[in-house]
Amino acid sequence: MSITRLRETLAGIKLLIDGIV
Repeated sequence: MSITRLRETLAGIKLLIDGIV
């Protein structure tokens, strides 16, 4: 897994959490 891909995933998870909270 590349770093860019990992950062995209983390950003997506953060957006998901922000959307739930």
